[in-house]
Amino acid sequence: MWPWSRSRVEAEKARKQLAEAQRKAKATEERDKVIDKLIGQSMATSARLRREIARNGFSDLMQQAWGGR
Repeated sequence: MWPWSRSRVEAEKARKQLAEAQRKAKATEERDKVIDKLIGQSMATSARLRREIARNGFSDLMQQAWGGR
């Protein structure tokens, strides 16, 4: 292989690696957004549950869940 051909092959390989790295970075960023949204929803649900337990007590929630008295 000629020296100038080798540099073209290496440059093309580097471009492909860069494109793949950029694709992975974008996928990771999107996944992080979804994870952050789920964390927020989970924290809100936990806070609502804690407030409900503090207000009604755990036994009242159990009775409601099982059909109430």
